[in-house]
Amino acid sequence: PFEVPPGGDREFFYYETDFTDEDLFIKRFEISMRPGSHHFIFYTFDSNIPSFLIPQPNTWRDLYNENGDINSFTQLPMPFHKFVGGTQWPWMDYEFPEGIALRLPDDYGLDLNGHYFNYTNNTIIGEIYGNIHTINEEDIEHVAEILMLNNTNFNLPANQTSNIERIYSFNEIKDMHDIPNNVNSLYLFQLFTHAHQLMDRFDIEFYDYGTNETQLIYTALDYEHPPILTLNQHLQIQQGDYIKLSATYDNNTDNDVQFGFLSTDEMMILFGYFYYD
Repeated sequence: PFEVPPGGDREFFYYETDFTDEDLFIKRFEISMRPGSHHFIFYTFDSNIPSFLIPQPNTWRDLYNENGDINSFTQLPMPFHKFVGGTQWPWMDYEFPEGIALRLPDDYGLDLNGHYFNYTNNTIIGEIYGNIHTINEEDIEHVAEILMLNNTNFNLPANQTSNIERIYSFNEIKDMHDIPNNVNSLYLFQLFTHAHQLMDRFDIEFYDYGTNETQLIYTALDYEHPPILTLNQHLQIQQGDYIKLSATYDNNTDNDVQFGFLSTDEMMILFGYFYYD
């Protein structure tokens, strides 16, 4: 358990390492959080992180100083984060489809990211539990890859409703996720969105170049509890196809709002999992 002071946000990271000396294959996540949470995320680090930026293990790293400013030392490793799993729901139990698991390389541990906000006049207590279930590599047909499409370039004018759109082509998605050039198809099987309290609606559309048709594949109407969608028929994405993010925000404040980490800032992110042959 940890304290969340009154009047704002507390977001922190806590690096757990030395799980194993070999790759793990994740089959299932369980997460449970005491009320007041905004999200909890398991991150690891990508291979580009400089060694001097790898955090000290088993140490609380708050994102904000007591005066509300961002702690620059906490922020430095964040561009190298690689999403593993997480949720905004108070309780989540997600299992990958049969024959699919997510590889967690043994290079790094897990950087645990909790975010609570407290706009009362009293300190509240936060508490988070997370379990990861693994399986043997020989039981896997496809290794899952992590989808993260993060639009940080937008402005929401004060006292206005805004619709923000961002298109990601097949080639952009490949480049952003370091997929080999000779891969011709991606198979998307899970997705969910992430935004903050000004969001009214968040839609995901898929354009199929072969049929010249666009279909709505996902909608979130509640920023606190975005649906976690598992596609039973895995969505094949090929050359010419694209995914479009479209989010509507009602900025009823007197200030323009941009991308940021506070609950009073905004975000526009699509998370999910896919695999390729």
